[in-house]
Amino acid sequence: MVLAGTLVGFLDSNVVNVALPSIAAGLDADTGIEWVVTAHLLALGVTQAPSGWLADRWGLRPVFLRATGGFAAFAILSAAAPNLVTLVVARIGQGLCSGATLVVGTLLIYEMTPPETRGRIIGYSGGLFMIAPALGPLLGGWVVTFTSWRWLFLGFAPVCGLLLMGALRFVPVKSPGQRRPMDLLGTLLFTVSLVGFLTASSYASDWGLSSTIFVATMVMSLLIAAVFWLRATRTPHPLIDPKLYSSRDFSLCMVVVGTLAMAQFARQVFVPLEMQAVRGLSPVGAGAVLTPSALLAAATMPLAGRMTDRFGPKLPIVAGMSLAALATGLLSTTDPSTPIWLVVVYIAGSGIGVAMVAMPTTLLCLSSVVRRLRTQASAVRNLTGRVAGALGTAVIATVIVTDVGSLTELGAGPDVLATAQDAYNNGFLVATVIMVVGVVMALGLTNRRPSDDEEATTDPHPDDDEVPWP
Repeated sequence: MVLAGTLVGFLDSNVVNVALPSIAAGLDADTGIEWVVTAHLLALGVTQAPSGWLADRWGLRPVFLRATGGFAAFAILSAAAPNLVTLVVARIGQGLCSGATLVVGTLLIYEMTPPETRGRIIGYSGGLFMIAPALGPLLGGWVVTFTSWRWLFLGFAPVCGLLLMGALRFVPVKSPGQRRPMDLLGTLLFTVSLVGFLTASSYASDWGLSSTIFVATMVMSLLIAAVFWLRATRTPHPLIDPKLYSSRDFSLCMVVVGTLAMAQFARQVFVPLEMQAVRGLSPVGAGAVLTPSALLAAATMPLAGRMTDRFGPKLPIVAGMSLAALATGLLSTTDPSTPIWLVVVYIAGSGIGVAMVAMPTTLLCLSSVVRRLRTQASAVRNLTGRVAGALGTAVIATVIVTDVGSLTELGAGPDVLATAQDAYNNGFLVATVIMVVGVVMALGLTNRRPSDDEEATTDPHPDDDEVPWP
Protein backbone atom coordinates (compact mmCIF):
# COMPACT_ATOMS: atom_id res chain seq x y z
CA MET A 1 0.00 0.00 0.00
CA VAL A 2 2.74 2.45 0.97
CA LEU A 3 4.82 1.64 -2.09
CA ALA A 4 1.85 2.02 -4.41
CA GLY A 5 0.94 5.34 -2.81
CA THR A 6 4.40 6.82 -3.28
CA LEU A 7 4.61 5.39 -6.80
CA VAL A 8 1.35 7.13 -7.81
CA GLY A 9 2.81 10.50 -6.85
CA PHE A 10 6.07 9.74 -8.61
CA LEU A 11 4.32 8.54 -11.77
CA ASP A 12 2.20 11.70 -11.81
CA SER A 13 5.39 13.72 -12.28
CA ASN A 14 6.23 11.80 -15.46
CA VAL A 15 2.95 11.44 -17.37
CA VAL A 16 1.98 15.08 -17.91
CA ASN A 17 4.88 16.44 -19.99
CA VAL A 18 3.87 14.60 -23.15
CA ALA A 19 0.29 15.87 -22.82
CA LEU A 20 1.09 19.60 -22.63
CA PRO A 21 0.17 20.36 -26.28
CA SER A 22 -3.20 18.61 -25.85
CA ILE A 23 -3.85 20.39 -22.56
CA ALA A 24 -3.00 23.78 -24.12
CA ALA A 25 -5.38 23.11 -27.01
CA GLY A 26 -8.15 21.88 -24.72
CA LEU A 27 -7.95 24.94 -22.47
CA ASP A 28 -7.27 27.45 -25.27
CA ALA A 29 -4.06 28.45 -23.49
CA ASP A 30 -1.69 30.27 -25.83
CA THR A 31 0.98 30.95 -23.18
CA GLY A 32 1.95 29.72 -19.75
CA ILE A 33 1.24 26.03 -20.32
CA GLU A 34 4.70 25.15 -18.94
CA TRP A 35 3.43 26.16 -15.48
CA VAL A 36 1.37 22.97 -15.38
CA VAL A 37 4.71 21.21 -14.89
CA THR A 38 6.75 23.99 -13.24
CA ALA A 39 4.22 24.75 -10.50
CA HIS A 40 3.91 21.05 -9.69
CA LEU A 41 7.68 20.65 -9.39
CA LEU A 42 8.00 23.75 -7.21
CA ALA A 43 5.28 22.48 -4.87
CA LEU A 44 6.89 19.05 -4.79
CA GLY A 45 10.17 20.62 -3.65
CA VAL A 46 8.69 23.08 -1.15
CA THR A 47 6.69 20.44 0.73
CA GLN A 48 9.67 18.17 1.50
CA ALA A 49 10.87 19.77 4.74
CA PRO A 50 7.42 20.67 6.18
CA SER A 51 6.38 17.05 5.60
CA GLY A 52 8.98 16.01 8.16
CA TRP A 53 7.35 18.29 10.74
CA LEU A 54 3.87 16.99 9.88
CA ALA A 55 5.05 13.39 10.32
CA ASP A 56 6.57 14.25 13.70
CA ARG A 57 3.42 16.08 14.76
CA TRP A 58 0.72 13.69 13.53
CA GLY A 59 2.58 10.44 12.85
CA LEU A 60 3.58 8.78 9.59
CA ARG A 61 0.34 6.92 8.93
CA PRO A 62 -2.05 9.89 9.32
CA VAL A 63 0.10 12.08 7.07
CA PHE A 64 0.29 9.34 4.45
CA LEU A 65 -3.49 8.85 4.50
CA ARG A 66 -4.26 12.57 4.29
CA ALA A 67 -1.72 13.18 1.55
CA THR A 68 -3.11 10.30 -0.51
CA GLY A 69 -6.66 11.56 -0.06
CA GLY A 70 -5.62 15.11 -0.89
CA PHE A 71 -3.85 13.92 -4.01
CA ALA A 72 -7.06 12.21 -5.18
CA ALA A 73 -9.11 15.36 -4.54
CA PHE A 74 -6.68 17.59 -6.47
CA ALA A 75 -6.53 15.02 -9.27
CA ILE A 76 -10.30 15.35 -9.67
CA LEU A 77 -9.98 19.15 -9.64
CA SER A 78 -7.26 18.92 -12.31
CA ALA A 79 -9.49 16.75 -14.50
CA ALA A 80 -12.40 19.18 -14.13
CA ALA A 81 -10.32 22.36 -14.57
CA PRO A 82 -12.16 24.82 -16.84
CA ASN A 83 -9.09 27.00 -17.44
CA LEU A 84 -5.33 27.08 -17.07
CA VAL A 85 -5.31 28.96 -13.75
CA THR A 86 -7.50 26.35 -12.08
CA LEU A 87 -5.35 23.56 -13.47
CA VAL A 88 -2.14 25.16 -12.21
CA VAL A 89 -3.66 25.61 -8.72
CA ALA A 90 -4.74 21.96 -8.72
CA ARG A 91 -1.29 20.87 -9.85
CA ILE A 92 0.23 22.80 -6.95
CA GLY A 93 -2.04 20.83 -4.63
CA GLN A 94 -1.02 17.56 -6.26
CA GLY A 95 2.64 18.50 -5.88
CA LEU A 96 2.24 19.28 -2.18
CA CYS A 97 0.55 15.94 -1.56
CA SER A 98 3.02 13.99 -3.72
CA GLY A 99 5.94 15.48 -1.83
CA ALA A 100 4.44 14.40 1.48
CA THR A 101 3.81 10.82 0.31
CA LEU A 102 7.38 10.53 -0.99
CA VAL A 103 8.92 11.67 2.31
CA VAL A 104 6.58 9.74 4.59
CA GLY A 105 6.36 6.69 2.34
CA THR A 106 10.13 6.26 2.26
CA LEU A 107 10.34 6.31 6.04
CA LEU A 108 7.29 4.05 6.47
CA ILE A 109 8.88 1.38 4.28
CA TYR A 110 12.10 1.74 6.29
CA GLU A 111 10.29 1.44 9.64
CA MET A 112 8.05 -1.46 8.55
CA THR A 113 10.87 -3.77 7.43
CA PRO A 114 13.31 -5.71 9.64
CA PRO A 115 16.85 -4.22 9.64
CA GLU A 116 18.44 -7.35 8.16
CA THR A 117 16.19 -7.26 5.05
CA ARG A 118 15.80 -3.51 4.54
CA GLY A 119 18.23 -3.40 1.64
CA ARG A 120 16.39 -6.07 -0.30
CA ILE A 121 12.89 -4.71 0.38
CA ILE A 122 13.77 -1.10 -0.43
CA GLY A 123 15.68 -2.38 -3.47
CA TYR A 124 12.54 -4.01 -4.87
CA SER A 125 10.52 -0.87 -4.23
CA GLY A 126 13.19 1.32 -5.79
CA GLY A 127 13.15 -0.82 -8.92
CA LEU A 128 9.60 0.32 -9.60
CA PHE A 129 10.65 3.96 -9.29
CA MET A 130 13.35 3.36 -11.88
CA ILE A 131 10.76 2.12 -14.37
CA ALA A 132 8.40 5.06 -13.84
CA PRO A 133 10.41 7.61 -15.92
CA ALA A 134 10.22 5.23 -18.89
CA LEU A 135 6.60 4.16 -18.46
CA GLY A 136 5.22 7.61 -17.58
CA PRO A 137 5.61 9.22 -21.04
CA LEU A 138 4.34 6.06 -22.74
CA LEU A 139 1.27 5.95 -20.50
CA GLY A 140 0.65 9.66 -20.94
CA GLY A 141 1.00 9.42 -24.72
CA TRP A 142 -1.39 6.48 -24.88
CA VAL A 143 -4.05 8.22 -22.78
CA VAL A 144 -3.83 11.44 -24.79
CA THR A 145 -3.94 9.57 -28.10
CA PHE A 146 -7.00 7.43 -27.38
CA THR A 147 -8.95 9.46 -24.79
CA SER A 148 -8.90 12.97 -23.31
CA TRP A 149 -6.02 14.52 -21.39
CA ARG A 150 -8.43 14.85 -18.46
CA TRP A 151 -8.19 11.10 -17.88
CA LEU A 152 -4.50 11.56 -17.07
CA PHE A 153 -5.68 13.07 -13.80
CA LEU A 154 -9.08 11.47 -13.28
CA GLY A 155 -7.62 7.97 -13.53
CA PHE A 156 -5.63 8.52 -10.33
CA ALA A 157 -8.75 9.11 -8.19
CA PRO A 158 -10.10 5.52 -7.99
CA VAL A 159 -6.57 4.19 -7.55
CA CYS A 160 -6.05 6.49 -4.56
CA GLY A 161 -9.42 5.40 -3.17
CA LEU A 162 -8.34 1.76 -3.21
CA LEU A 163 -5.00 2.69 -1.66
CA LEU A 164 -6.74 4.52 1.17
CA MET A 165 -8.90 1.52 1.99
CA GLY A 166 -5.91 -0.78 1.96
CA ALA A 167 -3.73 1.59 3.98
CA LEU A 168 -6.40 1.99 6.68
CA ARG A 169 -6.28 -1.75 7.23
CA PHE A 170 -2.66 -2.72 6.64
CA VAL A 171 -0.38 0.27 7.37
CA PRO A 172 0.65 0.29 11.06
CA VAL A 173 0.93 3.36 13.25
CA LYS A 174 4.53 4.55 13.06
CA SER A 175 5.77 7.72 14.75
CA PRO A 176 9.57 7.72 14.96
CA GLY A 177 9.86 11.44 15.60
CA GLN A 178 8.89 13.66 18.51
CA ARG A 179 6.28 16.37 18.60
CA ARG A 180 7.66 19.85 18.15
CA PRO A 181 6.15 23.28 17.57
CA MET A 182 5.77 24.52 14.02
CA ASP A 183 8.63 26.76 12.92
CA LEU A 184 6.48 29.24 11.02
CA LEU A 185 9.19 31.81 10.29
CA GLY A 186 11.63 29.07 9.27
CA THR A 187 9.03 27.54 6.97
CA LEU A 188 8.42 30.94 5.34
CA LEU A 189 12.14 31.57 4.84
CA PHE A 190 12.66 28.05 3.51
CA THR A 191 9.75 28.33 1.06
CA VAL A 192 10.74 31.72 -0.36
CA SER A 193 14.38 30.66 -0.74
CA LEU A 194 13.56 27.34 -2.40
CA VAL A 195 10.97 28.78 -4.80
CA GLY A 196 13.44 31.45 -5.88
CA PHE A 197 16.23 28.92 -6.34
CA LEU A 198 14.13 26.42 -8.30
CA THR A 199 12.58 29.12 -10.47
CA ALA A 200 15.99 30.59 -11.35
CA SER A 201 17.31 27.08 -12.09
CA SER A 202 14.33 26.31 -14.34
CA TYR A 203 14.84 29.45 -16.44
CA ALA A 204 18.64 29.59 -16.32
CA SER A 205 19.10 28.64 -19.99
CA ASP A 206 16.55 31.29 -21.05
CA TRP A 207 17.80 34.06 -18.78
CA GLY A 208 21.52 33.24 -18.92
CA LEU A 209 23.76 32.71 -15.91
CA SER A 210 25.13 36.27 -16.16
CA SER A 211 21.75 37.99 -16.60
CA THR A 212 20.64 40.46 -13.96
CA ILE A 213 17.41 38.61 -13.17
CA PHE A 214 19.16 35.26 -12.71
CA VAL A 215 21.94 36.66 -10.54
CA ALA A 216 19.53 38.74 -8.44
CA THR A 217 17.16 35.81 -7.90
CA MET A 218 19.95 33.43 -6.98
CA VAL A 219 21.70 35.88 -4.64
CA MET A 220 18.44 36.70 -2.87
CA SER A 221 17.58 33.01 -2.53
CA LEU A 222 21.00 32.19 -1.09
CA LEU A 223 20.87 35.11 1.34
CA ILE A 224 17.46 33.99 2.60
CA ALA A 225 18.79 30.42 2.87
CA ALA A 226 21.71 31.71 4.96
CA VAL A 227 19.29 33.53 7.29
CA PHE A 228 17.21 30.34 7.53
CA TRP A 229 20.28 28.29 8.47
CA LEU A 230 21.60 30.79 11.04
CA ARG A 231 18.19 30.93 12.64
CA ALA A 232 17.99 27.12 12.69
CA THR A 233 21.16 26.98 14.79
CA ARG A 234 19.60 29.27 17.37
CA THR A 235 15.98 28.11 17.64
CA PRO A 236 15.01 25.08 19.77
CA HIS A 237 12.66 23.58 17.18
CA PRO A 238 13.88 24.40 13.65
CA LEU A 239 12.18 23.14 10.50
CA ILE A 240 15.44 21.35 9.58
CA ASP A 241 17.66 20.51 12.55
CA PRO A 242 21.35 21.30 11.89
CA LYS A 243 22.16 18.34 14.16
CA LEU A 244 21.48 16.14 11.15
CA TYR A 245 24.79 17.27 9.70
CA SER A 246 26.72 16.40 12.85
CA SER A 247 26.69 12.87 11.42
CA ARG A 248 29.62 12.47 9.04
CA ASP A 249 27.87 9.73 7.09
CA PHE A 250 24.72 11.80 6.66
CA SER A 251 26.67 14.83 5.41
CA LEU A 252 28.71 12.77 2.94
CA CYS A 253 25.56 10.96 1.83
CA MET A 254 23.94 14.25 0.94
CA VAL A 255 26.92 15.18 -1.24
CA VAL A 256 26.72 11.79 -2.95
CA VAL A 257 22.95 12.12 -3.43
CA GLY A 258 23.41 15.59 -4.91
CA THR A 259 26.05 14.57 -7.42
CA LEU A 260 24.05 11.45 -8.28
CA ALA A 261 20.95 13.55 -9.01
CA MET A 262 22.93 15.75 -11.37
CA ALA A 263 24.08 12.71 -13.37
CA GLN A 264 20.60 11.22 -13.39
CA PHE A 265 19.01 14.42 -14.68
CA ALA A 266 21.77 14.76 -17.27
CA ARG A 267 20.81 11.37 -18.64
CA GLN A 268 17.04 11.75 -18.46
CA VAL A 269 16.80 15.33 -19.71
CA PHE A 270 19.64 15.87 -22.16
CA VAL A 271 20.07 12.48 -23.83
CA PRO A 272 16.57 12.61 -25.42
CA LEU A 273 17.20 16.20 -26.52
CA GLU A 274 20.53 15.24 -28.06
CA MET A 275 19.01 12.25 -29.86
CA GLN A 276 16.40 14.50 -31.46
CA ALA A 277 18.53 17.58 -32.14
CA VAL A 278 21.70 15.86 -33.37
CA ARG A 279 20.58 12.47 -34.68
CA GLY A 280 17.11 13.43 -35.86
CA LEU A 281 15.23 10.76 -33.90
CA SER A 282 11.52 11.16 -33.21
CA PRO A 283 10.36 11.78 -29.63
CA VAL A 284 9.30 8.14 -29.40
CA GLY A 285 12.67 6.98 -30.75
CA ALA A 286 14.55 9.23 -28.34
CA GLY A 287 12.51 7.88 -25.45
CA ALA A 288 13.20 4.32 -26.58
CA VAL A 289 16.93 4.99 -26.22
CA LEU A 290 16.36 5.40 -22.47
CA THR A 291 14.12 2.36 -22.04
CA PRO A 292 16.91 -0.27 -21.67
CA SER A 293 18.53 1.92 -19.04
CA ALA A 294 15.31 2.12 -17.03
CA LEU A 295 14.69 -1.63 -17.23
CA LEU A 296 18.25 -2.55 -16.29
CA ALA A 297 18.23 -0.03 -13.44
CA ALA A 298 15.00 -1.55 -12.14
CA ALA A 299 16.57 -5.01 -12.24
CA THR A 300 19.71 -3.74 -10.50
CA MET A 301 17.97 -2.18 -7.49
CA PRO A 302 17.08 -5.49 -5.76
CA LEU A 303 20.61 -6.79 -6.40
CA ALA A 304 22.07 -3.64 -4.86
CA GLY A 305 19.74 -4.19 -1.91
CA ARG A 306 20.99 -7.74 -1.37
CA MET A 307 24.57 -6.51 -1.65
CA THR A 308 23.88 -3.87 0.98
CA ASP A 309 22.29 -6.38 3.36
CA ARG A 310 25.32 -8.64 3.02
CA PHE A 311 28.29 -6.29 2.71
CA GLY A 312 27.02 -2.93 3.91
CA PRO A 313 26.25 0.20 1.85
CA LYS A 314 29.73 1.51 1.05
CA LEU A 315 30.64 -1.06 -1.62
CA PRO A 316 27.56 -0.55 -3.84
CA ILE A 317 27.73 3.23 -3.37
CA VAL A 318 31.38 3.53 -4.44
CA ALA A 319 30.99 1.00 -7.26
CA GLY A 320 27.78 2.63 -8.52
CA MET A 321 29.16 6.16 -8.41
CA SER A 322 32.30 5.04 -10.27
CA LEU A 323 30.25 3.28 -12.95
CA ALA A 324 27.92 6.26 -13.38
CA ALA A 325 30.90 8.63 -13.67
CA LEU A 326 32.59 6.38 -16.23
CA ALA A 327 29.45 5.97 -18.32
CA THR A 328 28.67 9.69 -18.26
CA GLY A 329 32.27 10.40 -19.26
CA LEU A 330 31.93 8.02 -22.22
CA LEU A 331 28.78 9.85 -23.29
CA SER A 332 30.90 12.99 -23.59
CA THR A 333 33.10 11.29 -26.24
CA THR A 334 30.39 10.37 -28.76
CA ASP A 335 29.86 11.92 -32.19
CA PRO A 336 27.13 11.57 -34.85
CA SER A 337 28.89 8.52 -36.28
CA THR A 338 28.92 6.63 -32.97
CA PRO A 339 26.63 3.58 -33.32
CA ILE A 340 23.35 4.11 -31.55
CA TRP A 341 23.70 0.74 -29.78
CA LEU A 342 26.93 1.95 -28.18
CA VAL A 343 25.20 5.11 -26.95
CA VAL A 344 22.48 2.89 -25.46
CA VAL A 345 25.19 0.88 -23.67
CA TYR A 346 26.70 4.05 -22.18
CA ILE A 347 23.28 5.26 -21.05
CA ALA A 348 22.50 1.86 -19.55
CA GLY A 349 25.79 1.93 -17.64
CA SER A 350 24.85 5.27 -16.14
CA GLY A 351 21.40 3.97 -15.20
CA ILE A 352 22.82 0.87 -13.52
CA GLY A 353 25.30 3.01 -11.59
CA VAL A 354 22.53 5.31 -10.36
CA ALA A 355 20.45 2.29 -9.31
CA MET A 356 23.35 0.87 -7.31
CA VAL A 357 23.68 4.11 -5.34
CA ALA A 358 20.10 5.25 -4.79
CA MET A 359 18.94 2.62 -2.29
CA PRO A 360 22.11 2.30 -0.15
CA THR A 361 22.29 6.08 0.29
CA THR A 362 18.66 6.11 1.45
CA LEU A 363 19.41 3.41 4.01
CA LEU A 364 22.63 5.04 5.19
CA CYS A 365 21.21 8.55 5.56
CA LEU A 366 18.35 7.19 7.69
CA SER A 367 20.47 4.80 9.75
CA SER A 368 23.19 7.38 10.46
CA VAL A 369 20.97 9.75 12.47
CA VAL A 370 19.14 9.31 15.76
CA ARG A 371 15.62 7.94 15.43
CA ARG A 372 13.85 11.17 16.38
CA LEU A 373 15.50 12.93 13.40
CA ARG A 374 14.63 10.35 10.75
CA THR A 375 11.54 12.13 9.47
CA GLN A 376 13.72 15.18 8.83
CA ALA A 377 16.46 13.01 7.32
CA SER A 378 13.98 11.49 4.86
CA ALA A 379 12.76 14.96 3.89
CA VAL A 380 16.26 16.36 3.46
CA ARG A 381 17.34 13.34 1.40
CA ASN A 382 14.48 13.87 -1.08
CA LEU A 383 14.97 17.64 -1.07
CA THR A 384 18.71 17.37 -1.74
CA GLY A 385 18.13 15.24 -4.82
CA ARG A 386 15.51 17.61 -6.18
CA VAL A 387 17.54 20.79 -5.60
CA ALA A 388 20.75 19.26 -6.96
CA GLY A 389 18.92 17.93 -10.00
CA ALA A 390 17.48 21.37 -10.73
CA LEU A 391 20.87 23.02 -10.30
CA GLY A 392 22.64 20.42 -12.44
CA THR A 393 20.04 20.77 -15.18
CA ALA A 394 20.44 24.56 -15.13
CA VAL A 395 24.24 24.41 -15.32
CA ILE A 396 24.39 21.79 -18.08
CA ALA A 397 21.63 23.49 -20.10
CA THR A 398 23.51 26.78 -19.89
CA VAL A 399 26.73 25.12 -21.05
CA ILE A 400 24.94 23.74 -24.11
CA VAL A 401 22.99 26.89 -24.92
CA THR A 402 26.12 29.02 -24.61
CA ASP A 403 27.73 26.99 -27.41
CA VAL A 404 24.80 26.61 -29.82
CA GLY A 405 22.11 29.05 -28.69
CA SER A 406 19.36 26.45 -28.21
CA LEU A 407 18.74 22.97 -26.89
CA THR A 408 16.59 21.92 -29.85
CA GLU A 409 16.41 24.44 -32.72
CA LEU A 410 19.86 23.91 -34.19
CA GLY A 411 19.44 24.03 -37.95
CA ALA A 412 20.97 21.58 -40.42
CA GLY A 413 24.33 20.88 -41.99
CA PRO A 414 27.27 18.79 -40.83
CA ASP A 415 29.12 21.74 -39.27
CA VAL A 416 26.09 22.77 -37.24
CA LEU A 417 25.47 19.21 -36.05
CA ALA A 418 29.14 18.75 -35.14
CA THR A 419 29.03 21.95 -33.08
CA ALA A 420 25.84 20.78 -31.41
CA GLN A 421 27.40 17.41 -30.59
CA ASP A 422 30.38 19.16 -29.03
CA ALA A 423 28.03 21.31 -26.96
CA TYR A 424 26.16 18.30 -25.59
CA ASN A 425 29.47 16.53 -24.97
CA ASN A 426 30.66 19.51 -22.95
CA GLY A 427 27.49 19.27 -20.88
CA PHE A 428 28.11 15.59 -20.17
CA LEU A 429 31.73 16.38 -19.34
CA VAL A 430 30.57 18.84 -16.67
CA ALA A 431 28.31 16.12 -15.27
CA THR A 432 31.27 13.72 -15.22
CA VAL A 433 33.42 16.12 -13.20
CA ILE A 434 30.58 16.50 -10.70
CA MET A 435 30.29 12.71 -10.47
CA VAL A 436 34.00 12.32 -9.78
CA VAL A 437 33.57 14.62 -6.78
CA GLY A 438 30.82 12.28 -5.62
CA VAL A 439 33.11 9.26 -5.96
CA VAL A 440 35.74 10.94 -3.77
CA MET A 441 33.13 11.78 -1.13
CA ALA A 442 31.77 8.22 -1.19
CA LEU A 443 35.19 6.86 -0.29
CA GLY A 444 34.89 8.65 3.06
CA LEU A 445 31.68 6.84 4.09
CA THR A 446 31.71 4.25 6.85
CA ASN A 447 30.26 0.80 6.18
CA ARG A 448 27.37 0.93 8.65
CA ARG A 449 25.24 -2.18 8.20
CA PRO A 450 21.45 -1.82 8.27
CA SER A 451 21.23 -4.37 11.11
CA ASP A 452 23.30 -2.02 13.28
CA ASP A 453 20.94 0.95 13.01
CA GLU A 454 18.93 0.71 16.17
CA GLU A 455 21.93 0.35 18.47
CA ALA A 456 24.05 2.94 16.71
CA THR A 457 21.38 5.63 16.38
CA THR A 458 19.43 5.43 19.63
CA ASP A 459 19.71 8.85 21.22
CA PRO A 460 20.59 8.34 24.92
CA HIS A 461 20.17 12.04 25.69
CA PRO A 462 17.22 13.52 23.79
CA ASP A 463 16.71 17.23 24.09
CA ASP A 464 15.00 18.03 27.38
CA ASP A 465 12.83 20.67 25.79
CA GLU A 466 11.29 18.37 23.21
CA VAL A 467 7.73 17.17 23.85
CA PRO A 468 7.68 13.34 23.75
CA TRP A 469 4.92 11.31 22.16
CA PRO A 470 2.29 10.31 24.75
